[in-house]
Amino acid sequence: MCEKYLVFQYGSHCYAVENDRVERILSAERIWELPVNSKIVKGILRVNDTMAAVIDVEALVFHHAVDKETYILVLQLKDEYVGICASAIRGTYEIAEELWTASQNPVLPYAIRRAGETWYHLQLERLAGGDEHAPDE
Repeated sequence: MCEKYLVFQYGSHCYAVENDRVERILSAERIWELPVNSKIVKGILRVNDTMAAVIDVEALVFHHAVDKETYILVLQLKDEYVGICASAIRGTYEIAEELWTASQNPVLPYAIRRAGETWYHLQLERLAGGDEHAPDE
């Protein structure tokens, strides 16, 4: 069975998220910075009538903060939204479930190799505890 994924790049890694979770893609200029010193939470943004945290997945998972994001992917997570930083949108791809293989990263346990790159399957539910188990890469 194939499912559509939005593939994006941020920092030195590529990520794939289920296309039906993508609410919208916004310019990074829409972020309101918070008066805290956090490399993981870049800020907040307004989505409909609620506020959503904007997360730097690269900093959360790989401990490499990225200084410049171009896009914010607004993703649906249960009854809430979360913003994910992206520097480039690669496009949408149909990926068969059986093509996902185990990765070396416990926070992003599934990946696919395509055109010499690793695309990590971004499973939002797994990101909650991501910082404590991430390898230094």
